[in-house]
Amino acid sequence: MASAIRVEQLSVGYVGRRVLHQVDTQIEANRITALCGPNGCGKSTLLRAMAGLIPADSGTVYLGDTPLSGLARREMAQRLALLAQFNEVPAGLSVYELVSFGRYAHTSWLGGLSGEDHDIVLDSLARVGLQDYAARELSALSGGERQRAWIAMALAQDCPVLLLDEPTTWLDIHHQIEVLEQLRSIQRERNITLVWVLHDLHQAASYSDHILLMRGGRILHTGDVESVMDPTHMKQVYEIDMLRLRHPQSGAPLMIPAHQSPLLDSPPR
Repeated sequence: MASAIRVEQLSVGYVGRRVLHQVDTQIEANRITALCGPNGCGKSTLLRAMAGLIPADSGTVYLGDTPLSGLARREMAQRLALLAQFNEVPAGLSVYELVSFGRYAHTSWLGGLSGEDHDIVLDSLARVGLQDYAARELSALSGGERQRAWIAMALAQDCPVLLLDEPTTWLDIHHQIEVLEQLRSIQRERNITLVWVLHDLHQAASYSDHILLMRGGRILHTGDVESVMDPTHMKQVYEIDMLRLRHPQSGAPLMIPAHQSPLLDSPPR
């Protein structure tokens, strides 16, 4: 299987603190890969390094066969889109205007949006259920609605590689599932490479093809869902005993803490 992104001996640090330690990994093309692990393990840093937003202390990130350093910013924006975990809300900006920013890597420097660009913006809004919100000011939306607007902008960029840092942030469970299903459907339809950071292990197992488990700035386990979702791996990564069950409908592996709540030890009243 060809790789969409290849990371070789990548080390990254902030102000003298090492966050990633000689990471080696490959992201398979045209598949969905989840980055999972405890808080502070380096998931977001690795994602940002894959997008070329963080300089490496050492090592190389390749997009296809090309080092990121060999790509102009415009060319990179045509091939890779990133949705960050936290995004500032520009004052006075409408939802449509935000999503249209995703098209600028594909337009000429002097020209505006074409009819095709407008259609892609509207389709991206419809994909996340915001087609009736196009004229609204972004700052007037709820946190979950804003998150869906940012996702629409990433979709409008229409790249073969899409990186998403916790795309379900601010969303209730209904909209979490809706967005994950929409993104997986888009990935299948467009045959793109999708990499997302997810904290919910069940969601990662249900909607991803591959999982990378990280701890302490290193990748400890990587592979398909069945091989990675293992109690021994989870103990090593999360330092907690877990049980592996099966979802009664999908059959996807479920990892649940083995520890029983003290409340469950109390006799019913």
